[in-house]
Amino acid sequence: TKVPLEWIEKDLRRVLSRAGISDEAIRVQEIGDYWRQKGKEFLIGKQLDIRFTDFEKINAVIKKIDTKGIESMRIGELKHKDLPNYRKQGKIEALKAAREKASYLVEAMGQKLGEVIRIVEPASSYVSPYSLYQAQSNVSMGTAATEQYRVIKLRYEMTARFAIE
Repeated sequence: TKVPLEWIEKDLRRVLSRAGISDEAIRVQEIGDYWRQKGKEFLIGKQLDIRFTDFEKINAVIKKIDTKGIESMRIGELKHKDLPNYRKQGKIEALKAAREKASYLVEAMGQKLGEVIRIVEPASSYVSPYSLYQAQSNVSMGTAATEQYRVIKLRYEMTARFAIE
């Protein structure tokens, strides 16, 4: 069943508006056309990028939306307003861990740890897709829609060089 794109978008925007999502939070990410093999009809597709500020609004939209003509919905990115502070704290903890490890290793040799000579933060922040799937392996997806809070996992590596006294 073909549904005009204008109808789909109008209904979606109505549901979003009722959920408290402003027009400024909605932008067209991609628009394109493709040939439909059966009957070789010409169809148009449109992807919207919608910025939500909390999960309850996402849940409200999902409950109310008419999915006819909608191919998929996904969460593209999650952000937290305190993420820069979490990153800073993660780096501090990584440096503390490096100092502690260096300290007990040097003490095992009968030496004493000295001043910091150099600190290097590796440039690569690549996380393999496999590790992302592994991180989700113990997640219960049945309750994800009703949870208010999500877990933020950050990993930091720091290389620190210390003097030995």
